[in-house]
Amino acid sequence: PGRYAVRELQPTGYFQGGQRAGSGGGDDSQVDLITSINVGSDQHLVDYDFCELPPSILSGYVHADPDQDCVFDASETPLQGVKVELLDSAGKVIATTTTDATGYYKFEGLAPGSYTVRETQPDGYFHGGQVAGSKGGDDSQADRISSIVIGAGETLVNYNFCELPPSSLSGYVHTDVDRDCVFDANESPIAGVKIELLDVNGNVVATTTTDAKGFYQFTNLTPGQYAVRETQPDGYFDGGQVAGSKGGDASGSNRITTIPVGSGETLVEYNFCELPPSSLSGFIYSDVDQDCEFDPGESPLGGVTVELLDSTGKVIATTTTDDDGFYTFTNLAPGKYTVRETQPDGYFDGGQVAGSHGGDASVTNHISAIDIGPGQTLVDYDFCELPPSSLSGFVHTDLDQDCVYDANESPIEGVKIELLDSNGDVIATTTTDANGFYKFDGLAPGTYAVRETQPVGLFHGGQRAGSKGGDDSSADLITAINVGAGETLIDYNFCEFPPSSLSGMVHTDIDNDCVLDANERPIAGVTVELLDASGNVIATTLTDAEGRYEFTNLRPGTYSVREIQPAGYFDGGDPTGRAIGGAAALTQNGGLLGGQLDGGLDNVGGSTDNDQHSGIAIRPGQRHVDYNFCEIPPASLAGRVFQDGDVLQTPDGLAPADLRSVRDGKFTSDDKPIAGVTLELRNGINGDPIDSSQALPGYYADGNIRVVTDANGNYEFLGLPPGNYAVYQIHPDSYADGLDTPGTTNGIAINPSDNVDQQIVRRLSQDPADDAIILIPLGAGQRSAENNFSEILVEKTPSIPPTPIPPNYLPPRGSTPTGGVPGLSTPQVGSPNMTIPVPSSVGGGGMRGYTWHLSVVNAGNPRGEVGANFGGAVVLQPAAFLSPQDWALAQMQTGQWTLVSDDAENGPKSKRFHFGMPGAIPISGDFNGDGLEEIGVFYQGRWFVDLNGNGRWDEEDLWAKLGGKDDLPVTGDWDGDGKDDIGTFGPEWSGDARAIAVEPGLPDPFNMRVARPKNFPPKPADAPDELRLLKRSAKGSPRADVIDHVFRYGTDGDIPVAGDWNGDGISTIGIFRNGKWHLDMDGDGQWSRADVIVYFGEPGDRPVVGDFNGDGIDEIGFFRAGQWTLDIDGDRELTAHDRVFQYGDAHDLPIVGDWDGDGVDEPGLYREVRQHGDHQARN
Repeated sequence: PGRYAVRELQPTGYFQGGQRAGSGGGDDSQVDLITSINVGSDQHLVDYDFCELPPSILSGYVHADPDQDCVFDASETPLQGVKVELLDSAGKVIATTTTDATGYYKFEGLAPGSYTVRETQPDGYFHGGQVAGSKGGDDSQADRISSIVIGAGETLVNYNFCELPPSSLSGYVHTDVDRDCVFDANESPIAGVKIELLDVNGNVVATTTTDAKGFYQFTNLTPGQYAVRETQPDGYFDGGQVAGSKGGDASGSNRITTIPVGSGETLVEYNFCELPPSSLSGFIYSDVDQDCEFDPGESPLGGVTVELLDSTGKVIATTTTDDDGFYTFTNLAPGKYTVRETQPDGYFDGGQVAGSHGGDASVTNHISAIDIGPGQTLVDYDFCELPPSSLSGFVHTDLDQDCVYDANESPIEGVKIELLDSNGDVIATTTTDANGFYKFDGLAPGTYAVRETQPVGLFHGGQRAGSKGGDDSSADLITAINVGAGETLIDYNFCEFPPSSLSGMVHTDIDNDCVLDANERPIAGVTVELLDASGNVIATTLTDAEGRYEFTNLRPGTYSVREIQPAGYFDGGDPTGRAIGGAAALTQNGGLLGGQLDGGLDNVGGSTDNDQHSGIAIRPGQRHVDYNFCEIPPASLAGRVFQDGDVLQTPDGLAPADLRSVRDGKFTSDDKPIAGVTLELRNGINGDPIDSSQALPGYYADGNIRVVTDANGNYEFLGLPPGNYAVYQIHPDSYADGLDTPGTTNGIAINPSDNVDQQIVRRLSQDPADDAIILIPLGAGQRSAENNFSEILVEKTPSIPPTPIPPNYLPPRGSTPTGGVPGLSTPQVGSPNMTIPVPSSVGGGGMRGYTWHLSVVNAGNPRGEVGANFGGAVVLQPAAFLSPQDWALAQMQTGQWTLVSDDAENGPKSKRFHFGMPGAIPISGDFNGDGLEEIGVFYQGRWFVDLNGNGRWDEEDLWAKLGGKDDLPVTGDWDGDGKDDIGTFGPEWSGDARAIAVEPGLPDPFNMRVARPKNFPPKPADAPDELRLLKRSAKGSPRADVIDHVFRYGTDGDIPVAGDWNGDGISTIGIFRNGKWHLDMDGDGQWSRADVIVYFGEPGDRPVVGDFNGDGIDEIGFFRAGQWTLDIDGDRELTAHDRVFQYGDAHDLPIVGDWDGDGVDEPGLYREVRQHGDHQARN
């Protein structure tokens, strides 16, 4: 008794059918297993049965099917070795076989189910079809029968695949002498001819060439409609084509179309026949006796071009005659032709003769209507030509005016001579050679004329008819010259008169004597006009580098010369010149050919007016010289307006009476220039204002002459005539009058504490009020410098007035932001313990000098230069945290960065790095030019830049030394190379003054300063004493370089900023203080008219700069305890288009950069956190 189970082992060759619990019950739900059979004592349980399914068979044939009915007929061929696959209902191949010698295949041992059989198309056959067999199925798809449902123990047959045997098509290509397109015994096969087979759509499906017997064949063709196309063989002409054994359309040229091809057929005799070519030849020769027969003694003409034209007049071939005058055209098709000769140079047409097969020779240089059959040879199609004549003469100077070429007269080279026919048309042109000789060769008999183009620099004298006469009554022309065949005509001459000249000089005249002294200079580029006797301008020239001008090639007459007053000068005197008599032979261009000048000096200068010499009588061959114009160079007067020393403190806040005891009025490095001060130029003796009309044009607007000091306090009056001047200053607001000093040419300064001669003062038309320098003498071209006005600032002791705060254009602190950045949240970080110091004062007394130091680093290889190599230990020694040996940095994990980028598909994303040490200031920039911003920190003059952008300090990063503990960092692209560079703003360095004196500014297109090239580093003598140190990567070579740019822009308490304010690719500088921005728009590094002031922010805000809208121009913004305000529309005012959002808090420092390379800058945060055990970056 007990509970039992029975299990069947599946019998081989059968498929599981099921199981059934018998008389005592049980669980028969599992395959091949009956369980839970309870057997009692003395029980006999029966009928515990297992049932099995017998396997099935599927078979068929693969056979050729010429009649295309897909029935395996007795005459059709079985195909052996064809691969057949069996697929289950999931489309998986479960068995593979190949057909035997009878084409039979079979799959055995199949379980019930749905199957597919698939045939692999046999090589050499085309698909014919397939037939579902005894139990049906889906035979609609090529090479497969699917949906075959098989039960248990079934035998399925005749699942057959039928294939189509290929066909062939062939023919010949042959010559066809008798033009019947039948391949006769005496006609030749043509080998190597390209034949193409085309399908019914005209697509080329096969290509072959004919063999040595002219035979071609295409095999393995599927049933269908075809065409064969011949490529016309070289050297033959199309004779036709014949459709072969199954017909087709042979009406086209070189093709037979509409050829029906069945299965297993052989189509023959699809032939192409070709016609052999013909030839035509003749001679071209000189025909001395003009009978157009090639006689002995007459010369053949080689190199003559002959063209062959078809019946439509189209040129189909071109050749040239050989040394025997022979030409031939071969490979001609039957037809009507013309031969045309190109008239040979140097010969004239004598006629033409039709040759052996006739033709029309009535048209010059043509033989037409030549009928040519196949295989013919036509000869003696000749052209005869006539020899030419010549005509020559000379062009020469004619000193004695008899137009006879005497021994003392000179040839004239380069003169243009034209030959005219009897209609007056120019038929040839030449120029005279070095001997004045000209010649026209190759003339046909006829009546001619020769015409001279008057040579430049000479004047018409006459002309003389030569050896065969003619009419020489017209100027520069000899007509009615009768020329025969083969004649030589000489001495058809033209004679010319030599020219005169007039010259002088334009020069400066400092001493007003109109003589060029050693300290005076010529003036180049001045316009001088030559006028005829009627006052008409007939020539204009410019003075050369030596101030000289000259008018040459002048015919006799009365002239004037007039100078156009040169810009930048005042008119001086105009002395009369002199004439040197005599004539010499000249070239066509007016140069001396030789001979001596005769005669002497002739004072026939004429009269002199302002800027003009008039009435100059010029005779033939004379040189008039020294007709000079002298000019007075302008003077200039310059100086400076400056604050003399620091702020003076007095008990009453007024300037001390004895000012000279505390100030000297001399400009020194501790003085401050005053920009925007107006100064007026006046008469130095009577103090009257000077109108701008008394200066050179273009320097001043209409009215009294005034200038304004620039950012360096400098002023300058330019374009002044000699005289005695005074400078009156319009006193600048907020300043007390200091000590004014006369400059380098002396003068008298009117100061409060000085005793000035009252007679001098009384002559002045206006009281200068202690703000004038008078009696400043200026000579011609003289510069008076250092005419300086000093001012002082005075305040009460000790009270210091509070600094006014600029108007507040922004919402007050604590106001609700106008918008947010969806998805941005401030990450929770450790306790902050570092900030960038933000100055709390605007400035005042006791300022120290503050300067900018900008350095091009170019990703560690500035401008490709090799810097001074001081050795790694020397360069890296100042880096307190950096180990030169292993490039390791201690405490580099205390600076936490959180950077935000805006993904257009997934929204804003942030990433976090740890990069920085205690007390470091974060910086960012695209330092390697890849379009992504890299991060870095600045610590007491040391720069640590994550150059490879992986968020950690490693051996591929960049280290630099620029600045010190009192400096603030700034980054920007100073040279426009697409890579950001570094800079500092802080206390002035040793040597900054000399660097600023020659500083050209940044290479911004709007920077007009000219000192030295703006995009090259300065010479060491013009740079500060301190160098910028640099080392790229742990294995890189250390280097030291001079500072590229030094500016004085801003002072203690200002926060430096930099940006591309105008979109030109150059970053320029700016400063921020208490919400007020000063932006250096033109990049000159100094406050100028082009710069702007913007109010955007409040005291205590931190400025941010970036391209927040992707327009290529940087916008401004500020960060206030986690609230960002960005000037998105770039108008530098807070408008509805701008963005105000919360990101971060008061413990964070803002940082800006293009973190994802999309061209738009995004926000970021930096704060100090507690040290992590992991020193590497965390993303």
